[in-house]
Amino acid sequence: MTRLGVIGTGGIAGVHMDNLKTISGVEIAALCDINPEQLTSKLESYGGRGYNDFREMIAQEALDGVLLCTPPAVRYEPIKACIEKGIPIFVEKPPSVTLEEGEKIRDLLQAHQHPHFVGFVFRWTRFLQPVFEVLKGRQIYGIQSHYFADMMFPEARARCSHIYYDKALSGGMIGDQALHIIDLIRWLSQADARRVTGFGNNFLCPKGPGITTEETVAFQLQMDNGVVANHLHTWAFPRWEIVMNLFGQGFNFRLNLGESKVTGQVDGKEFEAAQESQMHCPLMEDFVEFIRTRNPELVKSDYSDAIKTQALTQAINQSVEQEKMIDL
Repeated sequence: MTRLGVIGTGGIAGVHMDNLKTISGVEIAALCDINPEQLTSKLESYGGRGYNDFREMIAQEALDGVLLCTPPAVRYEPIKACIEKGIPIFVEKPPSVTLEEGEKIRDLLQAHQHPHFVGFVFRWTRFLQPVFEVLKGRQIYGIQSHYFADMMFPEARARCSHIYYDKALSGGMIGDQALHIIDLIRWLSQADARRVTGFGNNFLCPKGPGITTEETVAFQLQMDNGVVANHLHTWAFPRWEIVMNLFGQGFNFRLNLGESKVTGQVDGKEFEAAQESQMHCPLMEDFVEFIRTRNPELVKSDYSDAIKTQALTQAINQSVEQEKMIDL
């Protein structure tokens, strides 16, 4: 039996625990949250023993792995505690709020060669694996994407955590959400960005106390290998829609990232791929398998790579705020 603990039980943690319940031989043994009501609710749903202090949980429980699903400002100390007990860690994105802390965590993990994942989900999704195979040895010409959501409307702000709207707590719309697209652009192009430029506005919900993020941002990337990409991200759209168009040597794809499916053409032939299971399920399956086997090929994103994506989100935010192109 693979015994797992979860630190931070709100938001995405519930999705991960739902998926863990479908994996044979997994026990959700312990949950930790500083919110007593939320902890009680999740214990009723998923079982295990409850803790308000992650240090106590790690000290008292015999765990094979830990899921760290806390707000991004709470990373270093839980990771350090897991390293001291030799417990493999899954870290929800973003890897940290500041690049400085991310580098500190990276150095700590490297010094101990500690096993860990960082949860950039699109790297693990099954419906994108055939796309990754097609791209091997082919030149990408361009990438165009958009991510539309309703998170700036009053009813959405009432249901969503306040941390999303404060760049100092989450990185804002770009640092917490667009980083999924930014990471996928890096993963697809197999390159890092050479320069970025971005523009933003706040027409629906002006900035003020508690709201320091832009609500709509458009940015462009030029990658080291010459691939160009542009992305439009907004929280001022009445519904959710996440789409990426990708084209190049003998192929064109439309990645419907919100619906876990791909359509397009490869060498003149129609192409389709889809994933029936919940989007994050392969990520949890591979983390459990990694705990059991320590197969390094299952690690598609570690801290060293994850903070490169984080650095790019900070450069985009800088470009938007300073209204200028940023050379990297």
